Amino acid sequence: MVASLKGDTYGFGVVLLELATGQKPTNVTIAEEGCKGNLVDWVNQLSGNCVTKVKARWSMYKVYEALNSMAQEVGLSEDHDEFPLLLDNQNDAI
Repeated sequence: MVASLKGDTYGFGVVLLELATGQKPTNVTIAEEGCKGNLVDWVNQLSGNCVTKVKARWSMYKVYEALNSMAQEVGLSEDHDEFPLLLDNQNDAI
């Protein structure tokens, strides 16, 4: 596999699928008999193969913006630094 700008989006999506389904990414135990494969294969089968289309995949920045917008709509957004992992409370580089 080759690293790409949208590869992080794919990995993030797999983590979200793990959280939503409670399944391991390499072995799906709740799939019907017809699905033999990993979590992505199972979701592809259920959704009509829309998960792995790279050209339709958002960038992680667009995912961040969408999640942030949804959080603001329901009142869950908090003020935060643009790069909270790079700076501590005193704005010194970590």
